[in-house]
Amino acid sequence: MFDENHYVPLLKCKRGELNAVAGLSGTAKQRLTPLFDLLYDDDFDPDPSGLDAAFNARASQYVPQLVRSWGTSTPVFIDAGLIDPGARVGSATHIVTAVFADARASGLLAVPVTSFDRDPAYQAAVRQAVSLDQRGACLRLDLADLDRSDLAADMARLMAAIGVGVAELDVIIDLGPVDSIANPGLLARLIVSGLRTLPHAVSLRTVTLAGGAFPQALGAYSVGIHTIARTDWLVYNAVRAASVPRLPTYGDYATRHPVLGDIDPAVVNASASVRYTREGYWLVLRGQGVKTRGGGGFSQYLTHAINLKSHPDYCGPGFSAGDQEIYDIATQATTPGSHETWVRITVNHHLTFVTTQTGATASGSSGTPGPGHGAVAAASSP
Repeated sequence: MFDENHYVPLLKCKRGELNAVAGLSGTAKQRLTPLFDLLYDDDFDPDPSGLDAAFNARASQYVPQLVRSWGTSTPVFIDAGLIDPGARVGSATHIVTAVFADARASGLLAVPVTSFDRDPAYQAAVRQAVSLDQRGACLRLDLADLDRSDLAADMARLMAAIGVGVAELDVIIDLGPVDSIANPGLLARLIVSGLRTLPHAVSLRTVTLAGGAFPQALGAYSVGIHTIARTDWLVYNAVRAASVPRLPTYGDYATRHPVLGDIDPAVVNASASVRYTREGYWLVLRGQGVKTRGGGGFSQYLTHAINLKSHPDYCGPGFSAGDQEIYDIATQATTPGSHETWVRITVNHHLTFVTTQTGATASGSSGTPGPGHGAVAAASSP
């Protein structure tokens, strides 16, 4: 399906991230395979007949949104693990069954994602999708799973349950949040140890290592310009430099924290802040809350764009659709935009940047596209 020089971003099925993917160049899209976590922001609340009209309406939107964002020419991973396990489309159809039926009808090349903790109904729905689509499946592990004494037996049972062989199984080792890791070198050594004992490591269709290093909130940072280490990228490179039976593909959560905060923008005074990806760090332009009296509101994004356009780390308007938008905002060819606008901009830039990094890793170059400065110390190699 892909090799270790590919890229697997773990994204939420939300408008900002979907639009960021839609704006990618054809070249960037060829270098990545996204995983989209399906979301439903409300509680599943069926009426006495078992129907939840709001959930049914949301479920019907997933595939059309993914088709508009990603297209139908290359595979995409779809994970419904964040949906209420009891949620049903209509009164009886599992969400995985419903989504993959829609994908089949639309031509979306969807690969189902599961994990050890999914209930029997979820695994049965994955098995049906595997049988009908013949595209295999993806197993999402966490770091603790690699330390299971019976991991080989657990994987064998799961593969039998969903009807796939080793060569049809993608594995994603999802580290979750790594933004507060104090010792990246130790984490890298733990991962290397796990990869050395991963069953069928060489025979699996793909193996990906993913984590999220961006903090959930920026409250600890003052208004101004800061850098935040991309710890996940540093750890990945330390792992890649070690002796492992299978070099993993790189994955991450783009410019978002793996765990969505319970934040209602109608209530919370979210800051106007920008996160801009570079080789081993993010350049963060921290603003004030958009509701803060005298704080500048959304017009702060104009100031951020102007500052970013003149910053040595800016890759230039031709680098990505997001970078072009930064230039257009800085030159006042368009409005400063909203929080969602800047999710689209910064995620689009990030995805493009990382596909350039992973491509440069394959060729042995530095992986630092565009102008830039400074260096970030890598995690100590195991």
